[in-house]
Amino acid sequence: MINIKDVYSNDLKNAYYDEIKKEFTRVINKRTGSGRKKQKFKGGNIFKLINQCKKIIGKENFLEYFTGGNYEEDFKQLIIMPPEKLDNLARLIKYRMDQNIINKKVFQEENIQRLKAVYTEGKILGKKIETKKINILLVKELDIAVCPYCNRNYVNSRDDKLGAQMDHFYNKDKYPIFAVSIYNFIPVCGVCNNIKRTIDFYVYPFLEDREKEHEVKFSYLMKGIDDIEIEYSTSIEKKSDMDAINLKEAYSIHDTDVRKMLDREERYSELYRQELRVLLKSNYDTDFIEFNNSFIDDDIDRLIYGDIIFENDIRNISLGKFRKDIYQEIKSMRDGDWN
Repeated sequence: MINIKDVYSNDLKNAYYDEIKKEFTRVINKRTGSGRKKQKFKGGNIFKLINQCKKIIGKENFLEYFTGGNYEEDFKQLIIMPPEKLDNLARLIKYRMDQNIINKKVFQEENIQRLKAVYTEGKILGKKIETKKINILLVKELDIAVCPYCNRNYVNSRDDKLGAQMDHFYNKDKYPIFAVSIYNFIPVCGVCNNIKRTIDFYVYPFLEDREKEHEVKFSYLMKGIDDIEIEYSTSIEKKSDMDAINLKEAYSIHDTDVRKMLDREERYSELYRQELRVLLKSNYDTDFIEFNNSFIDDDIDRLIYGDIIFENDIRNISLGKFRKDIYQEIKSMRDGDWN
């Protein structure tokens, strides 16, 4: 629902890659179910991994995403591949799978699974870069405090305790080559992550242009005096994502928020607003007021509804998109009455 800005520093990406490379190439000891015996994962082979990736992508497409000459550079590119390129590559792989161009056995190749084991067995996100766990560093650098899938629940960390769960946007079982790609991790709330699980989403939150294309618009329907239904409109693809994690049900409890906003609109009638306009005009230059009466009305709405309705960046405001959209609908109704 909410776009994530790509603000990872080069220092963090380089440090993250170094940890991935170290974990991929070392031997991992895995305990069996009894907890007594150990099964070893051999150190991964970067050369073989990249060649296996070439089989998945196709030789004819490989150079669009990788150098094709330096295997370590190609490995690094896989781990820190920029969002737009990662999304395009995932779409290409999906197409090749859907068309049965890929022999799916390649996903079970030893080094592909070894890369996935960096996450599942190596617990890479719990490792530390200097003194901070990687997962906490990722969330901190992205400056995310609210779940981008629902825009309701907070995901900020407390000290060394992670407040978010890291969702693999591209499922690590279906797309194991992206199992530890830095831009495949989406910090989300536990509820969204536990419902989504392995479901494929359409709208990748790291791509701002695509998020605008699939913008969500909240509204409400008065079904009775005490019966308000929350609705939202968006693209077919985005609606599929939202329906998959039951967001309509999640937002249904916020009918009380709509009711409170409607009550405020009714309580602060046009007569009351007119009195406030007179008081507020004394704070403005007279010439300025003649051309900017809307500024005074905005100040009145701030007093009634709070600053949130005018915030441009609502990524870290719980229910920010919902409250802003409902306010705009109420304001449109008010303006229509005036006309």
